Amino acid sequence: MRLRHHTFAIGLLVAGAATLGLYRVVEAPKASHRVARTPVVVARYDIPEGHSIDGLSVTIVQWPLGMVPKGAYSGVDSVIGRIARVAIYKGEVVMPSRLAEAQVNKDPARQPPLTNY
Repeated sequence: MRLRHHTFAIGLLVAGAATLGLYRVVEAPKASHRVARTPVVVARYDIPEGHSIDGLSVTIVQWPLGMVPKGAYSGVDSVIGRIARVAIYKGEVVMPSRLAEAQVNKDPARQPPLTNY
């Protein structure tokens, strides 16, 4: 009877070791294919030229580190209130060159007069 208990225990240990070994073999290729990612601000939907960007216009997505355009925004707060100089299409990375500064004063009657000194 004792021999059966030892045999059963040894069998459980061998089965556990085999399961762990198989898991590592299956998961190893997945781990080596993982790519470093970074957050990037993209348009949630088409943003027409001249449109002020709000929190609903853009979203954060994770892009592979080597694919992110130089100068791309990584935080939504950096683009909220800015104006699209040109149309920005759904899924497109929001870049500084495609944005103008926020319009502070939309009423031309309230702007100070231009003077040439």
